[in-house]
Amino acid sequence: MTLSSAEAITLKDILALPVLVAAGTRLLSEASHLDQPIRWVHVVDTPRGGELIDGGELLLTTGASLGKTAPERYRTIDKWVDAGAAALLIEIGVVLDELPQDILEHCAERELPLIVTAGEVRFLEVTEAVHSAVLSRQFQQVEQLQRINESFWSLMYNRAQAEQLILHTSRELALPVVLEDLAHRVILYAEGHELPSQLLQGWEGKSRRWASDHSAAGLIANPVTVQDPENSEVSWSFIDIQGQGIHWGRLFVRGAVLDDTLTLHTMRHAAMALTIERLGASNPHAWTDLRERMGLKRVLKNRFTTVEGQKVVLESNGFHTDGRALLASELRSAERLSLTSVRDVLLSISPDVEVMVAHHENNSHRVVCIISANSQKWEAAELAEVARQALAGLGTAIEFLVATGPRGPIDLSSALHRMSALNAQIPETGVALRRADRNQFDGLVNYLHQDVRVQEFGETTLQPVLLHDARNDSDLMVTLSTLLEHPTSRSAAAQELHLSRTALYSRIATIERLLAVDLNKGEDFFGLSLAVRSYYGA
Repeated sequence: MTLSSAEAITLKDILALPVLVAAGTRLLSEASHLDQPIRWVHVVDTPRGGELIDGGELLLTTGASLGKTAPERYRTIDKWVDAGAAALLIEIGVVLDELPQDILEHCAERELPLIVTAGEVRFLEVTEAVHSAVLSRQFQQVEQLQRINESFWSLMYNRAQAEQLILHTSRELALPVVLEDLAHRVILYAEGHELPSQLLQGWEGKSRRWASDHSAAGLIANPVTVQDPENSEVSWSFIDIQGQGIHWGRLFVRGAVLDDTLTLHTMRHAAMALTIERLGASNPHAWTDLRERMGLKRVLKNRFTTVEGQKVVLESNGFHTDGRALLASELRSAERLSLTSVRDVLLSISPDVEVMVAHHENNSHRVVCIISANSQKWEAAELAEVARQALAGLGTAIEFLVATGPRGPIDLSSALHRMSALNAQIPETGVALRRADRNQFDGLVNYLHQDVRVQEFGETTLQPVLLHDARNDSDLMVTLSTLLEHPTSRSAAAQELHLSRTALYSRIATIERLLAVDLNKGEDFFGLSLAVRSYYGA
């Protein structure tokens, strides 16, 4: 096995070997030569020594083969350099009592690192020590390569999903990793120590440029390194995810060094694992579903330091918010809706429409959805109605909850959380549009929800009801939320809850007893309303 320059034993490593330290060796070259990789050691004490090397060797000589005159020594050194010698060690005290100045000058001119000893040294000991170090390094690398093989094969054997494969690749390389589809939309990323917004800034444009620059190569089976057009100091390496004549996307690694065998090996295995994962997926739209599910998860979790950062990541996923009419929505049905069908009917509205759909994490009969369209062409309310008409083509009864007021990622997050807390009102037939637009109070509560004191207020106030629901598998919190939505009509609350008035009043009595309140008192009603809104964050 040949070690790459990034992994090989260097001149610095060799000079630190005990046998050379004991010989008082000195490097008579620039300090930059310390990083010179050494592949092997060869003793050259015959005129034909330069003809017997392959390149990358540390040459050991007593000086006998150098020649007696300066021109002879120049020719000998030139032969060694032209043959690829990595460094030259001259033993002082056997043939040469001191180093001729012309040798020092010519080695410097030819940039051949020159080492001298303070006295005699046994070349056999030097050769054994260096070869042992080289072989030890190679053995360590074999062990590392085997470990990488086993880790990826274990993941593939256990049918690991793409998320786990991307995280594993990033951990192995200790570098940021990005997986994209053929439309240059980011499916997954592992940012490492980079901010996601910095990692993915202008992603689609950069990726398209890289793809165009390497289009003549066809599908790339080995990693290729490209420069970041926005930062010349940053490089990316990418490899195609392809198999059985199908091309699904590309895997990018930021800052990967491809002359590092371990990096190259890891990227190839990651591409193979992702290909096998993709071939084993029964759903042909698996990566589209994954991309949109991860994008919606980022919206809902809202784990970004800035709004602009959130926008950058959403744009890398293929969903734009600036200059767009935005809808936050939730579809509810008595049967499980197909994400592909929902996506297709919504995208059929107009070529400029972008959507993200995913099943609700707690209810597979709910589909969480965000929709974006050109604001110069669409009003949000009009877009909602057209979407309702398009969804009717699914041929199933759907409650279509819609918020038409979002102005960015945070508003989308707030609206989706608010909808999730609302009770279902699924119609018997058709698609029923139900508006869930927020008001100023909702926005204020959503903002204050991040304050731990507000969170504590909601948790403390509602704790008896929350504990009752947890212990008895009841839904008093749903009842309380519905009552607060219908402050002037218990009949409307009972109808929405599908309860008789008698059953509703029984629940009210239980709530009042647990919380020690009177829902007929304005102060108690307002306090509970504030607690519920602060608890749900909307």
